[in-house]
Amino acid sequence: MYAHRQIYDHVQDSVPVPESMRHQRVEVIFISLTDNQPVLKTKKRVFGSAKGLIKIADDFDEPLQDFVDYQ
Repeated sequence: MYAHRQIYDHVQDSVPVPESMRHQRVEVIFISLTDNQPVLKTKKRVFGSAKGLIKIADDFDEPLQDFVDYQ
């Protein structure tokens, strides 16, 4: 199954919609009813490829001062 998701600011120019929704920002999802759509190939994930990109503070597990009254 193939689906395409799009958010429209002026949907009345693109897709027939109820009058009550014509001037609202809407999300439209198109879903193919046939199975002859191409299969999108995804890149294979590489374990550890994000190593070094995320830093966690040394005091990450320490209680937050903002919540001292609730503890």
